[in-house]
Amino acid sequence: MMFKNLLCCCLLFLTVQHAISQTVPAAQSIPYSQDFSSLVATSAVYPAGWQGWQLNATGPTTVFRTTAPTANLNLTASSTAATTAGGVHNYNGKIGILASGTNDPALGLVVNTVGKINIVVTFDIATIRNLFNGSTETRRNNVELQYRVGNTNGTFTSLTGSIYINNTSAQTTGTTSRNGMRFQYILPAACENQSDVQLRWVQRDSSGAGSRPSFAIDNVIVCPAPIVAATVVPACNGNDGSISLSVSAGLPPYTVAWDTINKNGPVFSVTAANKNASHPYFGVGFPVGYVLDGIQGKELNLTRGVNYTFAELFRDILSYHHQCCRW
Repeated sequence: MMFKNLLCCCLLFLTVQHAISQTVPAAQSIPYSQDFSSLVATSAVYPAGWQGWQLNATGPTTVFRTTAPTANLNLTASSTAATTAGGVHNYNGKIGILASGTNDPALGLVVNTVGKINIVVTFDIATIRNLFNGSTETRRNNVELQYRVGNTNGTFTSLTGSIYINNTSAQTTGTTSRNGMRFQYILPAACENQSDVQLRWVQRDSSGAGSRPSFAIDNVIVCPAPIVAATVVPACNGNDGSISLSVSAGLPPYTVAWDTINKNGPVFSVTAANKNASHPYFGVGFPVGYVLDGIQGKELNLTRGVNYTFAELFRDILSYHHQCCRW
């Protein structure tokens, strides 16, 4: 009888151990930024707030898994495009995921948004390992960002459906980012004013066959969307005019470049419009990628900065004098 009780206790202990094998890291305060510049290539320690997770030990499927992680995954140090083992990898200044037949990895970050609204997430995605050759290696996989509110294990929600896919440019050595792209999203209202918001990057099989590609995440920023106030003084009756922007929230610093494309004089209004790729930038912010967009001088969308004031004078010249009294 004592042996049976001991056996039951052991089984219960193993069950509990399995249930808590996936951990949620401590939430990081926002504004938050991480470019992994302090993460040396030989490190196997995640930065604070980050954790690699196993979604399924049978490898990925053709749909993004939204189920809770089943286990933690260690950070594999000194990985390159030549690394073939599935898991979460330190790619020398960026962290990435590589799926395999026995790994469906995810990369997680937890943030605290208490007292904050309109939460913006910005990040880079690039391909590291890619064996595509058009014949025996034709695998292409997708990446998605998912979220979950709370500090417990549970189901995640996909943010968009799919945000990135590897291209057909092969790389089997080194850690150079290939086909790098920058993405920016405003999280749903459910993620506002929460002590724990879990974010995770996942991947799935898309098409083709052969070895799976690996993906790296870098230049991650989580912050409230900036609030922009504009003061406009029109150029009328021979007097110079000016536009002054005052910004709060967001994450400093940012760079502004005045529009030199719009030759008819500025007619600006501050809006929440998104950037349209078919229109020129009003200004750009580097290196992290936040931009001050102007669509032909008609819309402004400031997406980086805090407590910054920008002022610009423009002359009351005949080419746009007829516009000056529209303000």
